[in-house]
Amino acid sequence: MSQNEKNTLKEKARKENFLRHYLSKYDNPKLPPSWMMVEMLTWGELSHLYNGLKSTHLKKQIAQNLGLHAEVLASWLKTLNDVRNLCAHHNRLWNKEFGRSIKIPTSNTIQWLQHPVVLENAAIRYEKRTYIVLVALQTLLYKISPNSGWSQRLYNLMQRYPNVSKANMGMPEFWYQDTFWKQTF
Repeated sequence: MSQNEKNTLKEKARKENFLRHYLSKYDNPKLPPSWMMVEMLTWGELSHLYNGLKSTHLKKQIAQNLGLHAEVLASWLKTLNDVRNLCAHHNRLWNKEFGRSIKIPTSNTIQWLQHPVVLENAAIRYEKRTYIVLVALQTLLYKISPNSGWSQRLYNLMQRYPNVSKANMGMPEFWYQDTFWKQTF
């Protein structure tokens, strides 16, 4: 391990009790277990780690644990990283057209929108807008946190600001009526 890597690990250990505990208690192996290291990754690093895996078998396994195909997960991780960066830097998100389209899952084993997104303004490409990212997030939450109240908070937020253009987010006016969302309320 290089001195730079050691310094980075020590800096992160100052912020995290579990890592500080490991480094103070154990000498061998020198690096903490992989789950600890993954906890320390930024969203961008996690996305790069997944996309940089040489083993397509491993990529498929990880994606299957989330009910996705590997290409779909890779697309989502990149887009979610873009969204995270926009939010972290206080950029506009509500009517943003992203540079890349999120991949839409085609497997019927995954929970996804029951009705196609139809917008009054056909020039708006919904697959490059915020709404489809929100759908992807909820799809992941169905797998990793099925009892999450996130979708209810999203609904409440949209209700609180009725004058915000849903169409500019690629969101149908009555988005919450799709059975994909109904089951969460």
